Amino acid sequence: MTGNEVVVYSEHRLVDARILALLGQIARKVSRNPDLLATPRRILQRWKHHAAGKTPKYLVEWETALEQPTSIIVHYLKQ
Repeated sequence: MTGNEVVVYSEHRLVDARILALLGQIARKVSRNPDLLATPRRILQRWKHHAAGKTPKYLVEWETALEQPTSIIVHYLKQ
């Protein structure tokens, strides 16, 4: 590069990079304070309560994920 080139990043790559950075920050906070997981767990229970009839699959998947030990959740967030 001569210094005059403009590096162009696709919008998707920027969004992906931001998401990864955000997940990394969340992982660090949760590893320092596992009690932070109480909030998404509480919200999940509220959503399940308000689901009419059968619980949607995505809520079941989130419940399964949030039932894991903190170390597993943090590891997943860092992936």
